Amino acid sequence: MTLSGDTGKVVLALLAVALVFALPRLWTPGVGGLLRDVRWRREEDRWRRGGGPDEVSRSYWTAREMRRDGERLSALGYVVADQHSELAPAPDEAPVVSVRMTHMRLRPRRRTGGPQFFVTYTRRPR
Repeated sequence: MTLSGDTGKVVLALLAVALVFALPRLWTPGVGGLLRDVRWRREEDRWRRGGGPDEVSRSYWTAREMRRDGERLSALGYVVADQHSELAPAPDEAPVVSVRMTHMRLRPRRRTGGPQFFVTYTRRPR
């Protein structure tokens, strides 16, 4: 089956739109992740030429974003000084008693947005 004429153009346009919206989500969480990545790459280039600060604090939305940026910073001579996360705690399995019924909480309470990992890097002594 081949598509020709206007039908082919419409199908290609829909595929192009789908790729524009789908590809960024495969690598980073939305437009914000892309913008942070671009900003951090520019900082990296500037710090390669001019030194950079002694301490860098970053917040990450995903573990992958944290790993990629950590690799870039370690290449510049930074090491992790402090690291913590705000992931949801384990589910509360104690029964919740209300006036009408007793039930178990099966899901942990989660934050609905915001960075999940916080890391402070310091420059390695030379």
